[in-house]
Amino acid sequence: MRTKQLNSSLSLQFGGGSEEWIEFACPCGNGKIIEQHCSIPGVYEHDVTIICDHCKQNYTFDLSKGIRAWELIEK
Repeated sequence: MRTKQLNSSLSLQFGGGSEEWIEFACPCGNGKIIEQHCSIPGVYEHDVTIICDHCKQNYTFDLSKGIRAWELIEK
């Protein structure tokens, strides 16, 4: 399951890199899911996190299609 995208931001960094943050609603509506991509020369990190105690206990991420195509699945 994917949830509704709420916000996004892209920050271009000196040296040609970028940082991207995408915020999604969590399933219960009280928290959020943050997808983060950092592509700065020498630092390439990608992460997705649930910021909601209730949903964190009940859901996990299926990343089998890649981090940008995550899906929530029930634990």
